[in-house]
Amino acid sequence: MSRMLAYFGATAATVVEAVGPDAADQFAALALVHSDGWGTAWVGEPGASPHATRDTVPLDPAGGWGSRAPEPAVGRLLYLRFASRGAAVRLENVQPFVSDGIAFQHNGAFARDRALPLLSASGRAALRGTTDSEVYFRLTLDEVEGVAARRHASPSSATYAASLADAMVAAADALRRLFPEACLNAYALTAETLLVVHSAGTISPPSAAFASRGLDLAALPSGHDEQYNVLLVHAERERVIVTTSGVSIAGLRPLPPDSLTVFELVDGRVEATNRLLGL
Repeated sequence: MSRMLAYFGATAATVVEAVGPDAADQFAALALVHSDGWGTAWVGEPGASPHATRDTVPLDPAGGWGSRAPEPAVGRLLYLRFASRGAAVRLENVQPFVSDGIAFQHNGAFARDRALPLLSASGRAALRGTTDSEVYFRLTLDEVEGVAARRHASPSSATYAASLADAMVAAADALRRLFPEACLNAYALTAETLLVVHSAGTISPPSAAFASRGLDLAALPSGHDEQYNVLLVHAERERVIVTTSGVSIAGLRPLPPDSLTVFELVDGRVEATNRLLGL
Protein backbone atom coordinates (compact mmCIF):
# COMPACT_ATOMS: atom_id res chain seq x y z
CA MET A 1 0.00 0.00 0.00
CA SER A 2 1.60 3.23 -1.12
CA ARG A 3 1.01 6.91 -1.76
CA MET A 4 0.57 8.37 -5.22
CA LEU A 5 0.31 11.82 -6.76
CA ALA A 6 0.09 12.95 -10.37
CA TYR A 7 -0.25 16.18 -12.28
CA PHE A 8 -1.03 16.85 -15.92
CA GLY A 9 -1.35 20.14 -17.72
CA ALA A 10 -0.88 22.41 -20.68
CA THR A 11 2.54 23.75 -19.68
CA ALA A 12 5.60 22.09 -18.19
CA ALA A 13 6.14 22.62 -14.46
CA THR A 14 8.26 21.24 -11.64
CA VAL A 15 6.57 19.40 -8.78
CA VAL A 16 6.62 22.49 -6.55
CA GLU A 17 5.30 24.72 -9.32
CA ALA A 18 2.52 22.29 -10.20
CA VAL A 19 1.17 21.38 -6.75
CA GLY A 20 2.54 24.17 -4.57
CA PRO A 21 5.33 24.07 -1.94
CA ASP A 22 3.09 22.99 0.95
CA ALA A 23 1.56 20.04 -0.89
CA ALA A 24 4.97 19.02 -2.26
CA ASP A 25 6.40 19.02 1.28
CA GLN A 26 3.39 17.11 2.65
CA PHE A 27 3.74 14.42 0.02
CA ALA A 28 7.49 14.14 0.63
CA ALA A 29 6.87 13.82 4.39
CA LEU A 30 4.75 10.72 3.76
CA ALA A 31 8.05 8.95 2.99
CA LEU A 32 8.58 8.70 6.75
CA VAL A 33 5.85 6.04 6.70
CA HIS A 34 6.02 4.87 3.07
CA SER A 35 9.75 4.28 3.17
CA ASP A 36 10.42 1.32 0.86
CA GLY A 37 11.51 3.38 -2.12
CA TRP A 38 10.21 6.08 -4.39
CA GLY A 39 9.69 6.61 -8.08
CA THR A 40 8.59 9.13 -10.64
CA ALA A 41 7.70 9.06 -14.33
CA TRP A 42 7.27 12.16 -16.43
CA VAL A 43 6.48 13.51 -19.88
CA GLY A 44 8.53 16.59 -20.59
CA GLU A 45 6.37 17.92 -23.41
CA PRO A 46 3.26 16.78 -25.28
CA GLY A 47 4.07 13.88 -27.57
CA ALA A 48 7.21 12.82 -25.69
CA SER A 49 7.57 9.32 -24.30
CA PRO A 50 7.51 8.96 -20.52
CA HIS A 51 10.80 8.60 -18.66
CA ALA A 52 11.17 7.16 -15.16
CA THR A 53 13.49 7.28 -12.16
CA ARG A 54 13.17 4.84 -9.27
CA ASP A 55 15.10 4.07 -6.10
CA THR A 56 14.86 1.66 -3.18
CA VAL A 57 16.40 4.24 -0.83
CA PRO A 58 13.70 6.11 1.13
CA LEU A 59 12.96 9.60 -0.11
CA ASP A 60 14.51 12.19 2.21
CA PRO A 61 11.67 14.54 3.20
CA ALA A 62 14.22 17.26 3.94
CA GLY A 63 15.40 17.19 0.35
CA GLY A 64 11.89 16.78 -0.99
CA TRP A 65 11.20 16.33 -4.67
CA GLY A 66 13.36 19.22 -5.88
CA SER A 67 16.48 17.10 -6.34
CA ARG A 68 14.69 13.82 -7.05
CA ALA A 69 12.29 15.12 -9.71
CA PRO A 70 13.79 18.39 -10.99
CA GLU A 71 12.61 18.18 -14.59
CA PRO A 72 9.71 20.41 -15.65
CA ALA A 73 6.98 18.18 -17.03
CA VAL A 74 3.54 18.49 -18.56
CA GLY A 75 2.63 15.22 -16.87
CA ARG A 76 4.20 13.42 -13.93
CA LEU A 77 3.53 10.44 -11.66
CA LEU A 78 4.99 10.37 -8.13
CA TYR A 79 5.10 7.28 -5.95
CA LEU A 80 6.10 6.41 -2.38
CA ARG A 81 6.26 2.68 -1.62
CA PHE A 82 5.07 0.77 1.44
CA ALA A 83 5.95 -2.80 0.51
CA SER A 84 3.23 -5.40 0.71
CA ARG A 85 4.02 -8.65 2.49
CA GLY A 86 6.17 -10.88 0.31
CA ALA A 87 7.20 -8.15 -2.15
CA ALA A 88 10.85 -7.44 -1.43
CA VAL A 89 12.48 -4.02 -1.41
CA ARG A 90 14.06 -4.35 -4.83
CA LEU A 91 14.29 -1.91 -7.71
CA GLU A 92 12.17 -4.17 -9.91
CA ASN A 93 9.33 -3.74 -7.41
CA VAL A 94 9.38 0.06 -7.26
CA GLN A 95 6.83 1.95 -9.33
CA PRO A 96 6.01 3.57 -11.70
CA PHE A 97 6.52 0.85 -14.28
CA VAL A 98 7.13 1.98 -17.87
CA SER A 99 6.60 -0.04 -21.04
CA ASP A 100 5.21 0.54 -24.52
CA GLY A 101 4.96 4.31 -23.99
CA ILE A 102 2.86 3.93 -20.83
CA ALA A 103 3.88 4.74 -17.24
CA PHE A 104 1.73 2.98 -14.63
CA GLN A 105 1.38 2.86 -10.86
CA HIS A 106 -1.09 1.18 -8.50
CA ASN A 107 -1.99 1.61 -4.84
CA GLY A 108 -3.42 -1.49 -3.26
CA ALA A 109 -2.76 -5.15 -2.59
CA PHE A 110 -4.18 -8.42 -3.85
CA ALA A 111 -3.00 -12.02 -4.06
CA ARG A 112 -0.49 -11.97 -6.92
CA ASP A 113 -0.50 -15.74 -7.51
CA ARG A 114 -4.27 -15.80 -7.98
CA ALA A 115 -4.04 -13.04 -10.60
CA LEU A 116 -1.21 -14.58 -12.64
CA PRO A 117 -3.54 -16.87 -14.66
CA LEU A 118 -5.18 -13.74 -16.10
CA LEU A 119 -1.98 -12.91 -17.99
CA SER A 120 -1.00 -14.03 -21.44
CA ALA A 121 2.15 -16.11 -21.82
CA SER A 122 4.02 -13.03 -23.06
CA GLY A 123 2.67 -10.98 -20.16
CA ARG A 124 3.97 -13.52 -17.63
CA ALA A 125 7.33 -13.68 -19.41
CA ALA A 126 7.69 -9.90 -19.20
CA LEU A 127 7.36 -9.80 -15.40
CA ARG A 128 10.55 -8.66 -13.66
CA GLY A 129 9.51 -8.22 -10.04
CA THR A 130 7.30 -9.88 -7.46
CA THR A 131 4.49 -7.35 -6.96
CA ASP A 132 0.78 -7.60 -7.62
CA SER A 133 0.98 -4.11 -9.15
CA GLU A 134 3.22 -5.30 -11.98
CA VAL A 135 0.70 -8.05 -12.73
CA TYR A 136 -2.00 -5.33 -12.90
CA PHE A 137 0.17 -3.38 -15.37
CA ARG A 138 0.91 -6.41 -17.55
CA LEU A 139 -2.77 -7.33 -17.58
CA THR A 140 -3.53 -3.80 -18.76
CA LEU A 141 -0.95 -4.11 -21.55
CA ASP A 142 -2.43 -7.47 -22.55
CA GLU A 143 -5.82 -5.78 -22.80
CA VAL A 144 -4.36 -2.91 -24.86
CA GLU A 145 -3.01 -5.41 -27.37
CA GLY A 146 -6.33 -7.22 -27.51
CA VAL A 147 -8.42 -4.08 -28.00
CA ALA A 148 -6.03 -2.71 -30.62
CA ALA A 149 -6.03 -6.00 -32.51
CA ARG A 150 -9.83 -6.06 -32.62
CA ARG A 151 -9.78 -2.52 -33.99
CA HIS A 152 -6.97 -3.32 -36.46
CA ALA A 153 -4.99 -0.41 -34.99
CA SER A 154 -1.27 0.10 -35.48
CA PRO A 155 0.85 0.93 -32.40
CA SER A 156 1.37 4.52 -33.59
CA SER A 157 -2.27 5.31 -34.30
CA ALA A 158 -4.74 7.38 -32.28
CA THR A 159 -7.03 4.35 -32.18
CA TYR A 160 -4.28 2.33 -30.50
CA ALA A 161 -3.77 5.07 -27.89
CA ALA A 162 -7.51 5.20 -27.22
CA SER A 163 -7.41 1.47 -26.54
CA LEU A 164 -5.71 2.16 -23.20
CA ALA A 165 -8.94 3.49 -21.67
CA ASP A 166 -10.84 0.33 -22.60
CA ALA A 167 -7.90 -1.76 -21.42
CA MET A 168 -7.77 -0.15 -17.98
CA VAL A 169 -11.48 -0.72 -17.50
CA ALA A 170 -11.19 -4.35 -18.60
CA ALA A 171 -8.18 -5.01 -16.34
CA ALA A 172 -9.82 -3.40 -13.31
CA ASP A 173 -13.05 -5.32 -13.92
CA ALA A 174 -11.20 -8.64 -14.23
CA LEU A 175 -9.31 -8.05 -10.98
CA ARG A 176 -12.42 -6.85 -9.16
CA ARG A 177 -14.17 -10.11 -9.97
CA LEU A 178 -11.31 -12.00 -8.33
CA PHE A 179 -10.74 -9.58 -5.46
CA PRO A 180 -13.98 -7.92 -4.28
CA GLU A 181 -12.34 -6.04 -1.39
CA ALA A 182 -9.02 -4.97 -2.95
CA CYS A 183 -7.97 -1.42 -3.72
CA LEU A 184 -7.42 -1.15 -7.49
CA ASN A 185 -6.57 2.55 -7.75
CA ALA A 186 -4.20 3.09 -10.68
CA TYR A 187 -2.68 5.91 -12.73
CA ALA A 188 -1.42 5.65 -16.32
CA LEU A 189 0.52 8.41 -18.06
CA THR A 190 1.16 8.56 -21.81
CA ALA A 191 2.55 11.15 -24.18
CA GLU A 192 -0.85 12.85 -24.39
CA THR A 193 -3.06 11.63 -21.56
CA LEU A 194 -3.41 10.92 -17.83
CA LEU A 195 -5.85 8.11 -16.98
CA VAL A 196 -6.97 7.29 -13.43
CA VAL A 197 -8.88 4.27 -12.14
CA HIS A 198 -10.58 5.06 -8.82
CA SER A 199 -11.78 1.80 -7.30
CA ALA A 200 -10.99 1.82 -3.59
CA GLY A 201 -12.70 -1.42 -2.66
CA THR A 202 -13.66 -2.05 0.94
CA ILE A 203 -10.27 -2.98 2.38
CA SER A 204 -9.25 -1.22 5.60
CA PRO A 205 -6.02 0.78 5.90
CA PRO A 206 -3.01 -1.48 6.64
CA SER A 207 -2.88 -0.51 10.31
CA ALA A 208 -1.43 -3.87 11.38
CA ALA A 209 1.42 -3.51 8.88
CA PHE A 210 2.13 0.01 10.13
CA ALA A 211 2.16 -1.21 13.73
CA SER A 212 4.43 -4.16 12.88
CA ARG A 213 7.08 -1.64 11.84
CA GLY A 214 6.86 0.15 15.15
CA LEU A 215 4.88 3.11 13.87
CA ASP A 216 2.64 4.90 16.34
CA LEU A 217 -0.84 4.61 14.83
CA ALA A 218 -2.01 7.68 16.72
CA ALA A 219 0.77 9.74 15.16
CA LEU A 220 0.30 8.73 11.52
CA PRO A 221 -0.18 11.55 9.00
CA SER A 222 -3.68 12.68 8.14
CA GLY A 223 -5.58 10.46 5.75
CA HIS A 224 -4.40 7.17 7.26
CA ASP A 225 -7.98 6.34 8.19
CA GLU A 226 -11.15 5.35 6.34
CA GLN A 227 -10.14 7.84 3.61
CA TYR A 228 -6.83 6.05 2.95
CA ASN A 229 -7.84 4.65 -0.44
CA VAL A 230 -9.92 7.58 -1.69
CA LEU A 231 -8.45 9.40 -4.69
CA LEU A 232 -8.82 13.18 -4.69
CA VAL A 233 -8.71 15.58 -7.62
CA HIS A 234 -7.99 19.29 -7.96
CA ALA A 235 -8.89 20.46 -11.45
CA GLU A 236 -8.25 23.80 -13.14
CA ARG A 237 -8.39 24.78 -16.79
CA GLU A 238 -4.65 24.39 -17.35
CA ARG A 239 -3.68 21.62 -14.89
CA VAL A 240 -5.14 18.74 -12.89
CA ILE A 241 -3.74 17.12 -9.74
CA VAL A 242 -4.80 13.66 -8.53
CA THR A 243 -3.57 12.39 -5.17
CA THR A 244 -4.06 9.79 -2.50
CA SER A 245 -4.78 10.99 1.03
CA GLY A 246 -2.28 12.86 3.18
CA VAL A 247 -1.97 15.94 0.96
CA SER A 248 -3.95 19.12 1.53
CA ILE A 249 -4.77 21.33 -1.47
CA ALA A 250 -7.66 23.77 -1.52
CA GLY A 251 -10.51 22.48 -3.65
CA LEU A 252 -9.65 18.78 -3.51
CA ARG A 253 -12.66 16.54 -4.02
CA PRO A 254 -13.07 12.78 -4.45
CA LEU A 255 -13.07 11.32 -7.92
CA PRO A 256 -16.23 9.40 -8.84
CA PRO A 257 -16.10 5.95 -7.21
CA ASP A 258 -15.52 2.85 -9.33
CA SER A 259 -14.69 4.90 -12.39
CA LEU A 260 -12.07 5.66 -14.99
CA THR A 261 -11.28 9.31 -15.61
CA VAL A 262 -9.36 10.31 -18.73
CA PHE A 263 -7.64 13.70 -18.67
CA GLU A 264 -6.45 15.12 -21.99
CA LEU A 265 -5.57 18.47 -23.50
CA VAL A 266 -8.06 20.12 -25.83
CA ASP A 267 -7.10 23.57 -27.17
CA GLY A 268 -4.72 24.15 -24.28
CA ARG A 269 -7.23 23.13 -21.61
CA VAL A 270 -7.45 19.96 -19.56
CA GLU A 271 -10.72 18.15 -20.20
CA ALA A 272 -11.94 15.16 -18.20
CA THR A 273 -14.10 12.26 -19.36
CA ASN A 274 -15.57 9.85 -16.80
CA ARG A 275 -16.88 6.36 -17.32
CA LEU A 276 -18.01 3.77 -14.79
CA LEU A 277 -16.25 0.48 -14.44
CA GLY A 278 -18.28 -2.56 -15.41
CA LEU A 279 -17.93 -4.37 -12.06
